[in-house]
Amino acid sequence: MTFLRLLICQRNYLNTRSYLHTPSYFLNGSYDPVMIEKNWYKWWQENHLFLPKNTKDKFFRDNYVISILPPPNITGTLHLGHALTISIQDALIRWERMRGKDVMWIPGMDHAGIATQSVVERFLLKTQNLRRKDITRDAFINEIWKWKCLHTNHIFHQIASMGASLDWSKEFFTLDAPLSKVVMDCFIQLFNEGLIYRDIKMVNWSCTLETAISDIEIEHKVVPKPTEIIIREEPVEFGVLHQVAYRLVNSFDIDEIVISTSRVETIPGDKAISVNPNDMRFLGLHGKYCHNPLNPDIIIPIIPDEMVDPNFGTGAIKIAPAHDPNDYKFSIRHKIPILSIFDTDGRMNALCQLPELQHLDRLKCRKYILSKLKDKGLYRGFQSYKTSIPLCSRSGDLIEYFLKPQWFVLYLKTKPLALNVYNNYKVGKFKINPSHYSSQWIKWLENIEDWCISRQLSWGHQIPAWYVGSNNGYWIAATSEENALKISGGKEVKQDLDVLDTWFSSALLPLSVFHWDGKNIPVEYPLNFIETGSDILFFWILRMALLCTHFTGKLPFNEIILHPLIRDSQGRKMSKSLGNVIDPLCIIKGDSKTLNDIAIDGNVLEQNKHDIKTINSGLSGIKAMGADSLRFALIDYTKHTRQINMDIANVSSAKHTCLKLWNATRFFLYQTKYYGLKTIDMNLRSTHIFDKYIVSRLKKAIDVCNMGFELRKLFEVTECLRKFIVYDLCGIYLEFIKQELKKNDNERAIYALSTLYSVLYIVVKLLHPISPFITEELYQYLLKFVPCSEISIMISNYPNKDTFFHLDDDSLERVENIMILIHEFRSMISSIKYINCPVFEGFVEINHKNNIFKEDVKNFRNIIRDMIGISDLRLNDINNDLTDMYSRVVNSELVLYLHTKDLFLDNSKQISRVKWLQKQEEAISNILKSEKYIQNAPIYIQEKNIKKLEDIQNELRLICNRQKGDKN
Repeated sequence: MTFLRLLICQRNYLNTRSYLHTPSYFLNGSYDPVMIEKNWYKWWQENHLFLPKNTKDKFFRDNYVISILPPPNITGTLHLGHALTISIQDALIRWERMRGKDVMWIPGMDHAGIATQSVVERFLLKTQNLRRKDITRDAFINEIWKWKCLHTNHIFHQIASMGASLDWSKEFFTLDAPLSKVVMDCFIQLFNEGLIYRDIKMVNWSCTLETAISDIEIEHKVVPKPTEIIIREEPVEFGVLHQVAYRLVNSFDIDEIVISTSRVETIPGDKAISVNPNDMRFLGLHGKYCHNPLNPDIIIPIIPDEMVDPNFGTGAIKIAPAHDPNDYKFSIRHKIPILSIFDTDGRMNALCQLPELQHLDRLKCRKYILSKLKDKGLYRGFQSYKTSIPLCSRSGDLIEYFLKPQWFVLYLKTKPLALNVYNNYKVGKFKINPSHYSSQWIKWLENIEDWCISRQLSWGHQIPAWYVGSNNGYWIAATSEENALKISGGKEVKQDLDVLDTWFSSALLPLSVFHWDGKNIPVEYPLNFIETGSDILFFWILRMALLCTHFTGKLPFNEIILHPLIRDSQGRKMSKSLGNVIDPLCIIKGDSKTLNDIAIDGNVLEQNKHDIKTINSGLSGIKAMGADSLRFALIDYTKHTRQINMDIANVSSAKHTCLKLWNATRFFLYQTKYYGLKTIDMNLRSTHIFDKYIVSRLKKAIDVCNMGFELRKLFEVTECLRKFIVYDLCGIYLEFIKQELKKNDNERAIYALSTLYSVLYIVVKLLHPISPFITEELYQYLLKFVPCSEISIMISNYPNKDTFFHLDDDSLERVENIMILIHEFRSMISSIKYINCPVFEGFVEINHKNNIFKEDVKNFRNIIRDMIGISDLRLNDINNDLTDMYSRVVNSELVLYLHTKDLFLDNSKQISRVKWLQKQEEAISNILKSEKYIQNAPIYIQEKNIKKLEDIQNELRLICNRQKGDKN
């Protein structure tokens, strides 16, 4: 190493220490995650550790790892779903960086058109008593920009608190001019290619927001029976199927047909009645006519159609083509007229031909219409009806289905594009993790429908489409009015006021983030991977694949990584409108007041405010867990591939793992101080059984961790490291060497502490991608024992299969045999711990063919004794008097005995214990005899229950022997 290199290392090391606590604090202080995590992020940024090195060098493109953090909405506070995304992505990014890759991970914020507009509308109404229509479009947009500025800093603070190692120099906002230009240019290109068109189609409509919305913005609430739901601050009954009589026209034998409907408010818009053509009850009514029950002057036909389920209600249904997707398709098939009786805000319009209902909300008209039907003698009762209610996730309003002119991406003509994406997947040009989502991906590609990309909002990318002329004009696409006038030849032009669906601009991020010029593909394209929640695989990732591949001829990513949807304790998706959003900071720092502030932010729908108290009651008084523990727990949750129901106890368990590692390092520092060690020789190789055991376990952990990252099964990394840190390192190795270090044997201490140092040095690296703060802190403390290391653990090498440790199966087996003995003894002691019973001695009877185990027990007898917690341990030295002996047959080669003098002198406790044991014995015996259990229960479960029964019978025998002794 050159002098200059050594000098740089020393300078960097001093800089590293500038934000650290003193070693004395570390030695005397307890694990405080908030204190540890306080300054590291700032230090990482100041040392430019998040930045890539050669981002524009095409030659080294293969060494890049480039990805985009799915941009969070600017709607307020990030929740645990965002924290999960950040945790997974940052773990992958840090792992790649430690493998020597040049990493570019790009952060940004999404304007989130409909989500942001709805939140700001509620905020203005609550704080200023202003509605959107009370101010101009420009004034309203200005209010949203104020909101964006107000909340962006808090969101960035949340992201930083999670430890996300993002390249902030490339931060973007989806409405930034360079990104907006790419979006506009792509729209215009698709329009000019005939792949974007305008048509009148049925769309999901939010009457409160007065805009079309996508399927992902709809929450389906299952209603199993008649139930009132608050809609627009009014209770509305759902789960009821009403039966209404429609009088037949000029019929002599049958005077009416009774239909079933859950939506009596659409009766004024009825244009037909339909029955199944094979339903014998209505054969004589095919082609007949009937009167609309609310307006007898309106005559409608009875038309048979296969879509009608004869078992639904009465078997006859009404057809309101403008207000139901199936009714609309029916009207196309049978060429019947379409009548829309609702305005865009959900109020009845003049076409309902009932003046008394005009301008009333359609749901408020239900009671009036039911009353009127009863007055006319046309109401025939109701029945309970299990259904699913589509609700707008942003407003809580009931979704309507409206026929509206909208802009669509024509997927029909892009079938070759879908085929291209399909073929790319089949030949392995990109992969999907977990792989079980592949079938859904292919299904979507094979059955994709045209995409509605227009929204009737103020906030977002205004569609660059211009209407030429006044009546009977046509549409053109242009970036500005000046260009539109040139294209139209000077004719009058007017821009569409609608904005683009946010998913359209999001789908173009792999191009827009790098400011694509429409010709040259950015050198950063494609992304190495895109990681996100499984719920937006279709809405974002699939559309990204289709659009970006269309423009560039290349897929926008090499890999799709999906994680489960995180839900609250009630199993509901976390949503700001539901008021169940948990700010990660309240778990990291132990502060839950942010949950109480949700309503103040104006995010919570009125009907959901009662849930906030429930949510807070479950989180009040949480101690600070730290970002490391939260990240660990969230990543560990990904073993559940479908959904995650968040439990704070799992974060506490993760914190326990961090605490164990912290204390192990403190133990090491104490011992080095005691023995006066200033440096550690990492090349020192110990032949001691315990040292070889721990390095062998670590070698296996290294392999598991690397495989977990490579296969994107990060939960295998957390499971492995938890077991290694808590069990192998702290539960076994430290317990053994603590006893050995008491001997004050300097030579043994040097070997043991060198081994411990090597293990700690490696394990903090293994854990770093998962829990970056504590590992950086511990790494910096460990640095003083080596001559020079990297400035940060972030850019150190991730341990791999070539790490200098070697696997010693013999040591693994020997120590594991010792641990079986210790665990079985501990289990025996715990089974009689309910009463103060002194356990004096333990006896071990070993019939192992291999005498090594006997020698190990003999050599480490005192250590084993202390770890069990008994006064003495004897090997193959038991007399014939078993009266006070509690025994356990571990296997054919190992039998354990405990000398338990004065056991069960308390007769009342003894009697109670015997009764409980006898009940347990009977219950387990019956289970073990069951044929169904024998055939279906896993072998390990059966073995576990057999062992449990043996322990119960063993204890009963012991009590029986004790009672006999007392009588004598």
